[in-house]
Amino acid sequence: MCIRDRTGAYLPLAMVACSADIKACFETKPLGWGATYQAHPVPLAAGYEAVKFLLQEDLVSKAKNDLEPVLAKNLRALADKYPAVANPRALGAFGCLDLLDADGRPVQRLDGSHMNHPDAVSKLRQALWDNGVYGLLRAPLFHCAPALVIKPEELEDGFTRVDKAMEVYNDAIFAK
Repeated sequence: MCIRDRTGAYLPLAMVACSADIKACFETKPLGWGATYQAHPVPLAAGYEAVKFLLQEDLVSKAKNDLEPVLAKNLRALADKYPAVANPRALGAFGCLDLLDADGRPVQRLDGSHMNHPDAVSKLRQALWDNGVYGLLRAPLFHCAPALVIKPEELEDGFTRVDKAMEVYNDAIFAK
């Protein structure tokens, strides 16, 4: 497993997690190469500080106990309100919705094929931007992954903005 961005995206840093058996093998038979900036002291220092902050602020518990309920509630509200949005899910500080067409099918495939409403997706992107929401929109999925330091009331404000954008998307899907 490769984990990136442990530095808060300030510097490139990657690490690998593996079982004790695999680790033991490489302790005696090193590969002689590593990931980008492998063992570089500056990204390692930044990564150390980022992990230290994560632990000091207990951000994992915050994601589960403070952010996940807000995400789950608001994603569910969007799916209940708009027929072109479905399957709300949240785990910790990661959430997602499926974007649908008027027939209840995904608006496109993940590879970009079968995009039957490119105008609706473009309008959603623009409406998100117009409402101050910046992030990953890879139709047919709408991802929500706020910074772990966000406050629940700030997340609520973000969902108020997303709701306005989803109204634009829903209207575009069902336009005659």
